[in-house]
Amino acid sequence: MLEPSFVFRSQLGVKSSDDLVYTRKLLTSDDSLKGRVGLSEADSLFAVPWEDQEQLPLPELLIEETLNNGTLNIVYGPSGIGKTALMLHMARAVANGEEFCGRKAQQANVLLIDFEMGEQLLQTQAKKAGLRGPVKAFYNPESLESIQELIRQAARQGAGLVIIDSYSSLASLTGKDNAMNSNSVAEMVLSPLSRLAHELVIAIVILHHTNKGEQQYDGSQRIKSLADEIYKLKLNRLTRTLELSPEKHRLGNIQSLSIDAKDHPLVRRKDKAGDATQEADQEAARQAWLKAELKLGSKTTRDLEARFTETFEVGKRTLVRSLDNLVKSGELIAGKRGSSNVYSLASDLDRQTPPLNNPPVSVEDDRTPSSQAVCVPSSRQTEPLTA
Repeated sequence: MLEPSFVFRSQLGVKSSDDLVYTRKLLTSDDSLKGRVGLSEADSLFAVPWEDQEQLPLPELLIEETLNNGTLNIVYGPSGIGKTALMLHMARAVANGEEFCGRKAQQANVLLIDFEMGEQLLQTQAKKAGLRGPVKAFYNPESLESIQELIRQAARQGAGLVIIDSYSSLASLTGKDNAMNSNSVAEMVLSPLSRLAHELVIAIVILHHTNKGEQQYDGSQRIKSLADEIYKLKLNRLTRTLELSPEKHRLGNIQSLSIDAKDHPLVRRKDKAGDATQEADQEAARQAWLKAELKLGSKTTRDLEARFTETFEVGKRTLVRSLDNLVKSGELIAGKRGSSNVYSLASDLDRQTPPLNNPPVSVEDDRTPSSQAVCVPSSRQTEPLTA
């Protein structure tokens, strides 16, 4: 509770904390002073005990365990992780009273305010998300005041969710230098939106980026104190899930959310890189085995085939490709024995100067394609969550 010295000092002329006892006496005995601070003889600040005072209910959840009505929310994550796509799925759920990732949503109209994607790209992303229902998008409003008025108008017409992309664009509307890192800019941008969210009992969600280290949101630390809820969106490549985790939640009724992301482009890219690395390791093992076999003497493809295919559980085509790679690297020499290719280890001298009477021949003579690219299985093709 604020001290009387803070609340009433300017009104009562209190000059020091030593005057507080005298000030309290004045407040209970001097009618003129009571009038100056809004009290009357009949008023008593402490007549009703706390437990008997009217208790306001908590705001209802707009989305079960995810989003409260009457709150200002920041959702941040790295560029390209899928913030916009996720918010479009959220907009669809609220606009139609459907589930959002398995969690029930109340039906309400939805206002989108976009600075980042533009009309054409946002419509493309909305189509992928299956967006439909009472949703209205506005692009590049010119001032913070026009955004506030737009939100008021939308709330009067049944909007319960407002999504703004992004904080950096809002900050730039102030025209201030170093706006992203300015505490005063954070106050200018977020304080009016926070008051609107509380006054109109709507959920306002602002998308934001991570800093360079991708460990926390970019910009002013004042953002954290002004927002009611802050969520971090990150991609867990091990579990192949998008994780929406609350980092600040005042009401305590918000739970983390995990979303299947096995078809996310960043996951598919890593899978392909992982497959390529695994194939490289397997090829190194196959080549080491072949060199060990050929230390015992020259062999034809037919000599090597049975044990090679049994050891590595692959076909003849893989054997031919591994032999061809060793020939190209100069570690094997290929010659002819009748109609068959024959292979032997190259000596150090052979690696520098190929023998004149036994020039290398292509293993393509073995009637098996030798330079096929490694096949990396593609994942199931669905519409991924993309930013």
